[in-house]
This record gives sequence, C-alpha cells and structure tokens, in this order.
Amino acid sequence: MNSFSHDSPLDTLLALGTLRAQAEKVLGQPVARLPLSGLSLVEQRQVWERALAFEQGEEKTLREHLSAEKGFTLPVEQKSPVGDLLWQLVQALGELRVFFDYTDHLTDEEFYEMLCREILPKRLLLPAPGGCCHFDMDEYPTKAQPDPSLLHLQYYADEAFRQQVAEDFPECPLPPVQPLKANRDAFLPSP
Repeated sequence: MNSFSHDSPLDTLLALGTLRAQAEKVLGQPVARLPLSGLSLVEQRQVWERALAFEQGEEKTLREHLSAEKGFTLPVEQKSPVGDLLWQLVQALGELRVFFDYTDHLTDEEFYEMLCREILPKRLLLPAPGGCCHFDMDEYPTKAQPDPSLLHLQYYADEAFRQQVAEDFPECPLPPVQPLKANRDAFLPSP
C-alpha cells in the first residue's frame, strides 16, 4: 500500500470515488457506503483499498508475501542452524507486521516447523499501515500436546488462573505445569 498522507483532500476524495467504482465493477452491484465516520480521508482510502484488494483476491500466503515484499525465501537445504533460520524468518515476518506471542513452550526446531507448517501457508492480506497480524502460538497443537486448549494452562498460566479454572471446571483435571523450553518471547519483534 502507498502512503497518501501528502495528497490533497480533493485528491483523496477523488480516489475514494474511484475505489468505490472499482469495487462496484468487481462485485457487479452497487456498494453501500461503509460506516467510516471518525476516520480521516486517508484512513478511509486505506479501508477502501484493502476492501478492493480483498474482493480482487489479492490475498497471498505469508510465504508468498515474504518473497514478494521482502525477497525472503526459505532455504531448500538447511545449512544454517535452525535457530539462525528461525530468527531470520521471525525478523522478516516482523517487517511485514506479523508478530508472535506464547512461543516459549516450543524449541527452536518446533517453532520453525510450526511456522512452516501452520503459519506460512495462511492466506491473508498484509496489515494496513499501523496495523499488525498477531498469532498466539499456544493456540496450535503440538506433538506433545494435541489439545491446544491446555497449552496455556501447562506453560503460561499463573497459579491463581489455574486455581480459577479448577474451580470453574472441576470435572476437567488440570494438566501438570511444564517448564518452558525457550526464553524468546521477550526478544521477538513486536508492534
């Protein structure tokens, strides 16, 4: 997306009309006005551009976005240690405004594999300027814990939260607390 903050209000209004006409052509029907009160003209233009991009099918996989936007491709042969590849990948995704939390229950190898298997194939539009895409990695099953609803309780929940869950759901035994496998979350790129 381009930055239009220096366009005149008239240029932006004309662009909004053009974008609406393009959206109507793609959809084959009139487009109702979007409820955009409270947004600046530039922000309204960004919303319309993203809506049009979505309707035109400009979603790509994150792997495709990395290649197109950053020239970043995963190596065919893994010559570097996984930790180095992982950090290169996480940094490149961070530059695309794609961020991660709750990764410390995964080894570098597990996190890298999960990114390649679960995250990079996802089709999405890149976040609008100022926005971001966020993944909590404790929402994805692992080989050790196929039920992702238990991962947070196992690795991240404090004792007070665990006790509250035990009281609220006495029929469901709590999983044992597990030590974290990494200390990377505090060092990951963030918005």
